[in-house]
Amino acid sequence: MDVEAQSDLGHRHLTGDGVKEDAIEATLWLRRAAQQGHLGAQHTLAQCYRSGRGVAQDLAAWRGWLEVAAAAGFVPSRQELAQAHESGEHLPRVLEEGPRGSQPFGSELRKTSESDGALMARLSEAHRELLSGKAQPASQLIEELGSHTPMGASVREEAAWFHLRAVALHRLWREHARAEPLYARARALLQLHDPNGPALPQVIEAQAHIAWRTDRFDDAKALALRSRELYAARGGQSESERAGLVSLLGAIAVCQGLPDEGETLYGQAINLWQTGPGLIHAPVSWATEDLSTSYTYVGDSERALVHLRRLVVLLTLIHGETDDLTLDVCGTLVGRLFLTERFGEAEPVLRRLLDHYQRAGGPQDNIAQFTRFLARAAAKLGRSEEASSLYQASCQAWAQTSEDFADIYAETLDEWGQLLIEAGTDP
Repeated sequence: MDVEAQSDLGHRHLTGDGVKEDAIEATLWLRRAAQQGHLGAQHTLAQCYRSGRGVAQDLAAWRGWLEVAAAAGFVPSRQELAQAHESGEHLPRVLEEGPRGSQPFGSELRKTSESDGALMARLSEAHRELLSGKAQPASQLIEELGSHTPMGASVREEAAWFHLRAVALHRLWREHARAEPLYARARALLQLHDPNGPALPQVIEAQAHIAWRTDRFDDAKALALRSRELYAARGGQSESERAGLVSLLGAIAVCQGLPDEGETLYGQAINLWQTGPGLIHAPVSWATEDLSTSYTYVGDSERALVHLRRLVVLLTLIHGETDDLTLDVCGTLVGRLFLTERFGEAEPVLRRLLDHYQRAGGPQDNIAQFTRFLARAAAKLGRSEEASSLYQASCQAWAQTSEDFADIYAETLDEWGQLLIEAGTDP
């Protein structure tokens, strides 16, 4: 299909002219034409980025495509830029803001110097790093590859590109709202051009996970079952793939008021992972996190704690004690232990967190906050003198933070004063 036909198809999908109105499909065709220099497609794609139609709203990309078309003499783009300047409308820098840094907008137009095979090999490498739990290498590789599919990519590469970016946002950085439209683009491409391939059920399974994460449980179950149907029709589903889907259905079951079914499915998933070529810790940790989140959602603190404890162990095995994700989950575990008044169990986790941040030299607000929690635990366990010393250390740490933490500093002082009053000491 030539560039004019691609632009025409994109515009027709945008308006429903003779085809199904589908903004996501429209932007796929418009982008292909725009990357090949079609000025009308570049201008219309800019409008889609401005309004967030078919793509995540991105004003930097809006300006970038307008400037590309305007530089080539496209009058409507020139006029729109001039009007924006005259009206004082904010024109963002032309950067594509990624979850961990920025890529120049021009990278969307740049042809890759790598062959198709080399590009696919790098995409596969990044996906393997994600699955094996090597978050930092995967993150670096994804950022090196950039934010956009390169010009001239095949349909399979384009779908893989959107899929990989979505997985990174979804699983590495927990940015579900940004991942969802990328999964939708990957699915639209695959349904049109590779409906019987291995990637489509994986993408639909990921969409099910995001639907579950955003409290759309009926949608999540329907998507998960559709993914299972496609896996079955395709044949050759790996134990790991089966396990991931079973564990997701378990998490959904818990949120739908079926905890016993959820535990059974989670157990089946763990057995499937163990009967595979080797226990893959990263997917197991994801499944464990999902089940803990489901129990938290339905208010079952006891079962949520069981799986949170298991998750800390798994993340420590995968990433180590000092990884940001491990530390974040340790913080979540402390909060849950405090809610259920398990202060003795919370203490060693708090000391682990505090020791890490003190050795790392900050952030100072983390040092102050975890020292405060240790003081609370000591006070609840009847160790008033130790609690008072910890409150004093916490206040000294808060005093070294910015004014943003002034209210929390004041709350810590109040807690310390109340402790001293209860102990019969003049605060």
